[in-house]
Amino acid sequence: MNIHSSLARRAWAINFDKYLGDKTRWLVFTKTDVIDQSEAQEIAAQTVKELNWTGPWFMISSVTRSGTDELMQNIGRALDEMKELEQEQQKEWSLETGDENLK
Repeated sequence: MNIHSSLARRAWAINFDKYLGDKTRWLVFTKTDVIDQSEAQEIAAQTVKELNWTGPWFMISSVTRSGTDELMQNIGRALDEMKELEQEQQKEWSLETGDENLK
């Protein structure tokens, strides 16, 4: 992965929608089955370092299914957390506005 192309994609996303830059982003390395596992790990670690990546990242292969279960479980947990947060925000909003339909 080229750090410049990653930064360009982020800039494009922000230009497309100013809120996309604030969204949680995950870094997913795919096709890890086409090279040696230790080499794939080394490339991923170097890319994470170059990008100063602090978010979640995963290495997967759809062919061997390596890493796909972990990724799916993390996606499920993240969606549950997002839903819970949204429900809490709706409750707070309904208390602030007195709108009974949001409870």
